[in-house]
Amino acid sequence: MKNLVFTLTFMLSLLGVKAQNYLPMVLDGVEQQWNVKVIDYGGFPNYHYWTNIYVTGDYYEANGHTYKALLNENGNEYGIGLREEDKKVYGCFLKNNQYIEELWYDFNLNVGDTMRYEHLSNDYIVLSSIDSIYDWFTDIYRRIYVFDHYNFYWIEGVGSNLGVLQYIPFCGYSESLLCYHEDGEVMLVLDSPCYQSNVNGVSENIKQEINLYPNPANSVLTIDVVDMEYSYSLFNAMGQKVAQGTAKGKKQINVKDLVKGIYFIRLTNGKQTCVKRIVVG
Repeated sequence: MKNLVFTLTFMLSLLGVKAQNYLPMVLDGVEQQWNVKVIDYGGFPNYHYWTNIYVTGDYYEANGHTYKALLNENGNEYGIGLREEDKKVYGCFLKNNQYIEELWYDFNLNVGDTMRYEHLSNDYIVLSSIDSIYDWFTDIYRRIYVFDHYNFYWIEGVGSNLGVLQYIPFCGYSESLLCYHEDGEVMLVLDSPCYQSNVNGVSENIKQEINLYPNPANSVLTIDVVDMEYSYSLFNAMGQKVAQGTAKGKKQINVKDLVKGIYFIRLTNGKQTCVKRIVVG
């Protein structure tokens, strides 16, 4: 069965700018995690890709400010911290044995505003548009800020589609956000699964282990996951959860009473998350 890659285009519905409260990006008392796919095209066509994980840790003081440290999945520091003030997110890092602070995000920008982005080689970026997206993982709207350079955008309360550090593609190297978590819960998925790697010839792509059939399904949908415990959630096109549960191996879901149409099923084993599209009816 052909694997369906579920991206932002399908998972989030652009609905125009909606009135909403601001969603901060740096959260107190919450462990935040960004899974970022890194691609090195140096060996093209046999390029390598892997997943960097950024997790927030303890706070530290520098230059009279308090920053939330970024750690890797093993708890080691990247030497980078984040702080937020007045809808502006600053990055702090060591350079020549000194702490340097740069403005990385400014969610006060209006369409047409220009921002000098030191993090992007001192380039200037112009905000092209602001929309609202419905995030059915959390049942909230998030503003999305689309820029005229580098094919990138900001997502309120999350960061950038290029990852929390927003490294622009250069010289055969690129980064992109896969998913974002809060306290271990998946809050947003831009690409699935949430962990991808082909380093040393090992593929950790959970999608290769999942089969959903029949698709379309009229009465029963079968989930078949090879030798793995997982939890599942089934959502309709409006983002409403219509079924959920846990299983191992094969699981059948009764869908005969569901309204005909497109649905999305999210499966996770605690480390990886995969979202697939199915049709009922």
